[in-house]
This record gives sequence, C-alpha cells and structure tokens, in this order.
Amino acid sequence: MSDSNILWISGNDGTGKTAIASSVVAILNSTEFGDVIPNAHFFLSEDVDDDPRSVWRTIAFRLALSSPAYREFLSKSGVLSTDTKDLNANDLFDALIQTPLSRLNVLIVVVIDALDECHYRRRQDFLKTVADWKSLPSSCRLIVTSLNDNDIAREFDGTYHIDLDSRDESKETMVDIWTLFVGAFKKVEREGWPEDGEIHELVEYANRSFLWAATVVAFVVDGRGGDPRSRFDDVLRAFKDYHGDIHELLCAHILMHAHLHLETDEERESMFLILAFLTFQKAPLSRRELGELLMRDISIILNNLSPILKIGAPDEVVEFIHWYYEVVVRNLGDFRPSGYSKSFVQHLTRSNQTLRLTHACLRCMKKSLGAQTDKDSNSTAQRCSVITIHAEDGDPANVSKALKYASSYWVDHMNDIGRFE
Repeated sequence: MSDSNILWISGNDGTGKTAIASSVVAILNSTEFGDVIPNAHFFLSEDVDDDPRSVWRTIAFRLALSSPAYREFLSKSGVLSTDTKDLNANDLFDALIQTPLSRLNVLIVVVIDALDECHYRRRQDFLKTVADWKSLPSSCRLIVTSLNDNDIAREFDGTYHIDLDSRDESKETMVDIWTLFVGAFKKVEREGWPEDGEIHELVEYANRSFLWAATVVAFVVDGRGGDPRSRFDDVLRAFKDYHGDIHELLCAHILMHAHLHLETDEERESMFLILAFLTFQKAPLSRRELGELLMRDISIILNNLSPILKIGAPDEVVEFIHWYYEVVVRNLGDFRPSGYSKSFVQHLTRSNQTLRLTHACLRCMKKSLGAQTDKDSNSTAQRCSVITIHAEDGDPANVSKALKYASSYWVDHMNDIGRFE
C-alpha cells in the first residue's frame, strides 16, 4: 500500500466516482463521528471558469471557512490583501496551499472530483500543482476522482490508486447491474420477461455504468409512451452494434421518445424550452418559477423527461440526475446518432436553444412589466423600452424570481446566440 497523502480514484463515466466523492464530503462535514474535519472540495464540470486557478482559490476559501488555524495563517501572512490575479497556477498553489499547510500541523482533507474535466489551456500546469500535493505533510490528505487519462496517471504515479475499472471491481459491478435489472423488470411484467439473454445484452451495453443502467430502468419501468416491453425492446434495438458513448445515445433516445409521444406542437416546443433552460441557465429556478418564466404548464413535459431529471416538489430546483446528462444535452446539436431525425437534433443546437431562452425572457417581461411607451409628438411611431433589474439590486416584494431572472439575464442569453453560431 502506498504511503502517499493522495488517494486517486479512477474509473469510466457512470462508475460512481462522483457519488463516492459526494459521500466523502458528506462524512467530512458530519458530526456523527466527532468534530467536523477541516475540509474543502471542488467538483469540476465543463462549465467551470476557463481559468484553472479558480479551483485553488475556491479550495482556499472553503478551507478558511472550516479551519480557524488556516484562516488565521492567511490573515497574518498578508496573502488575503495581495492581488493574486497575475499569479500563475504554480505560484498561486504555493501562496494559498503549499506554504500555509506546510507550516501548519493540522489535519485537513481536500476532495477534487472529475479532474479529467479540466480542459483548460493550461491543463498541464494545473495538473502539476495537483500532483505537488505530495510534498505536503501526511496530515494533508487529497482525494481525487477522474478518468484514467494518461497525463493524470503520469502525474499521480506513486500515489494510492483505486481503479474502479479493475478486473475484480468490473466483475462485481456487472453482477450488481444484472441484479438491478432483474429486480426492477420483474415488478412490471409477467414472469419470465425479460429473458436471460436480453438481460445479458443490457449488462454488456451498460459497460459497468450504474448511471446508464439506472437510467434504463427508469425509462423502461416508469417512462411515458408505449409500454415497458416496447420501451425495453427499443433500447435493445438502439444499442445493437453501437460503439459510441452509451450515455449520449441513451439520452438522445429518451429525448426522441418523449418528443414523439407528446401530442401537440406546443408541448414539443415546451420540451425544447425546458431543455434550453436546464442546459444554459444563468441562475437556478424552482419548478414553479420555471413554469412562470416559460409561461407554460411544464408538468407533462417533466413527467416525460423524468428518466433523466430530478423533479422534486414545486419549490425545488429541477435538474438533471447527473451532470453528464447536462453536458450531453448541451452538445446534442452536434450529435448524429444513426436512425434519429436530423430535424429533431437541429432543434437542440446551442444557437437555437439560447434564442429560445432569449424569447422566453422577453415574453415574461412583456407580460409582467408591460411595455413603457413613449410617444414622440413629431412622429406616429412608438418607442418601447424595457426596465432591466440587475441581479445585485434589491428584490422588491412584487417582483417574482422568474421576472427577476428574465430581466437580469435576457441580454446574456441574447449575446450567447451569436457566440454559439
């Protein structure tokens, strides 16, 4: 076993890396086993700022909140009053992480999830700072999850490594996925369905991804449109001889299925609007607030998309069940799975989706605020202007969060249209 103070957990998409990281953070912040252990975490995604230094800044901020000793050291060292915007990743790591933690004899744990999602221009420099954690005292622990990318493996050589794709782990995972399928499907259909051969096909297609397997179960068992048997057969047909990203195809399949089983053009447009918000939103809204922003009854659409969404109560935020599905839907306009309607995919291009969001914001403002018309005595033309409420302004009691969102971000969504063309 390695003596390293770094634990690297690698595995394919859907093998549970983020679930493990989230569980670790929850345990660290729990008082069940005693005092809370000073800790910080950073979960990367494709939407993270293009500057990798934001990772260390965020971690330093969270460490300062949980460790009085660390916070006091930063305060006395003067680093908090220093302008660090021009420091490179290595110098920033030294100032905020390496120097303080090397001098403090404190137990701290830092968790970085999905390191492979770091697609920054300065990725290699950033990876080196992560690997430099080895130089810190053994009381400073780092837990990292990622794909087994070559550059990450090279930097983490000699660290304690758990490979979720290892042979033993893989075999156990496949058995667990088999059990998941059998237990779920026997509750909805006659005995003897599906056949063992069909279950075996699904297990092979899952490629050890619990995310994929659980989504298939949700789609087949609780999906809308058709019956469980037909939805099951559709999945088998879609993945036969397919060798691409299994999560991309499954997500595309579920969206296409939902689209085909909506009854009206208005419902289908509502589906595109909801997906546009979930993938390009500037701030979260609850289910009730989202319906107000889009000025539509979104309950039917959400039910049709339930295999890939967390819906919750009306006052809870609607979100994808996993961040990777958000990435897939955002990029689906560039995805060309065989057998799928080209026109359907074109509805989901980034420019079309941001255009939808812009129009939705303007419609919401027009209905809620109305247009303020100034009449020029020398012209019969009317000039309309719309009041914009900035996000940092006070929220008047009579301004809903949906209206506040629309008036704060319609310009941002409009600017995104050209950026994505």
